[in-house]
Amino acid sequence: MTLFLMEAMGNRNLQPPPLSFSQLLREETTNTEPILFMVSPGSDPTKELEEFAETEVGRSKFFQMAMGGGQNAEALKMLKECAHRGDWICLKNLHLVTSWLPVFEKELKMLEPHDNFRLWLTTEPHAKFPAILL
Repeated sequence: MTLFLMEAMGNRNLQPPPLSFSQLLREETTNTEPILFMVSPGSDPTKELEEFAETEVGRSKFFQMAMGGGQNAEALKMLKECAHRGDWICLKNLHLVTSWLPVFEKELKMLEPHDNFRLWLTTEPHAKFPAILL
């Protein structure tokens, strides 16, 4: 099957190209649409995102929060502050707070973010993850 696909598509390799945060930022992101990474054990891009954010916007304009420890209200507060100032924020492990995600979606829709604002999200696959965020 692999050989057939490679020949039919004219490719020598069927592996996806390496993730380029620079290209992703230029071609895929906007201040009103978050970027969602589906992660699995051993494939979490947040360290690379942190390094990229440091070169693009600086350490003082990039914030991260791992979800799942009861900090939903703090995450919303940080989201609003970052959107207002034009900072970047990464909310990690959203699969741990699927019951909270409808509240999160409503807050996202009400935001009027700064042009420089970017929202990065990570989740593991989860049956109850809302399709609207996908």
